[in-house]
Amino acid sequence: MDKGTQNSRSEHRDLLKKARKKYFSFGLAKNLADQNPESPLVKSYQNSLYCADTITVDPAGISHSHYCKNRWCPLCQSIRVAKLINGYQDQLDQIEKLFFVTLTRPTVPADQLLEQWNKMTSVFNSIRHSRVFRRNKWSGLRKIECTIRPNELYHLHFHVLIDSKEGAEFLVKRWLELNPESDPKAQDIREVKGQKGYLEIFKYFTKLVAKDYRGSGVCRFIDYNRLDVIFRFMRGKRVFQPFGNLRAVQEDFEDEDLDGQMLEKANTVWKWMASDWYEVTTGESLTGYDPSVALVELLNNE
Repeated sequence: MDKGTQNSRSEHRDLLKKARKKYFSFGLAKNLADQNPESPLVKSYQNSLYCADTITVDPAGISHSHYCKNRWCPLCQSIRVAKLINGYQDQLDQIEKLFFVTLTRPTVPADQLLEQWNKMTSVFNSIRHSRVFRRNKWSGLRKIECTIRPNELYHLHFHVLIDSKEGAEFLVKRWLELNPESDPKAQDIREVKGQKGYLEIFKYFTKLVAKDYRGSGVCRFIDYNRLDVIFRFMRGKRVFQPFGNLRAVQEDFEDEDLDGQMLEKANTVWKWMASDWYEVTTGESLTGYDPSVALVELLNNE
């Protein structure tokens, strides 16, 4: 197989992944807007419908798109995650040992999320600024995550990467002392094994797809109303917070910051319709993507 064929196949695989994310993003945003018409985020949900709906390829064969940059958009989130990994990976690779810590408090209803947030950040900051923490100069990265739980409850929790086992143990010990209502069994420390171990922290700040284990099998579904609660709560809040010697990386991005994908279709414009981009003059499809029945049913909660 020659190099040109390999590049072409790789390009097509990348385009198929992008088409799938775009299809999922469109369906997710449409349902979020339709099912939450009174949400203060409804215009932002509608804006996500047009995320990367046009691909313009310049004379050099470089593609350009406009992105919605919303956190719930799988297409934009993948770009944001790549940027975070690029920014933090070299710093984390220089640390001899890393430990992955989970810090939790009891689940709460929606109207207590802000109180929970304030309590958790206050406790974490008090630990981080304590004499022991500052004396040992521990460094790491804290991430906030919020997930759906049964009975209309929400699980707000921290994932922390820290460069010392002693630091991880001190963090959990003080967390439990300052949060006596927290379950000791729900806190966790594990040593990170290789890059894959610490890259897990960059995946998401909430799970878009929930699972119901009742009955004979596992039912996957999307709760658009409760996701709206999480997105409204997380709006404007910083998901990642480095501490110690770790340098902060900007989470947001601009269209012009992105390196466009190289395509063989120079001087063309492609518009999104249904499940693919089509060239505006010839009607040619860009990827040939066809969503699976399972994905269609998931988005429609069938």
